[in-house]
Amino acid sequence: MRWVVERTISWVLRFERLGLRYDRTERTSAPLLTLTMVVINRRRLVQNECRDQVL
Repeated sequence: MRWVVERTISWVLRFERLGLRYDRTERTSAPLLTLTMVVINRRRLVQNECRDQVL
């Protein structure tokens, strides 16, 4: 289970705006984190849909 958390953190840190934020207030970090998770989940859903269509 630990690898799931580590993998997710590495995905989030790939987004430069989150990794390079110096003003880490909740007001700026929370919306960026939410947007990052939306993008990550959307990419995974698209990959799964494409994989299902090939099969």
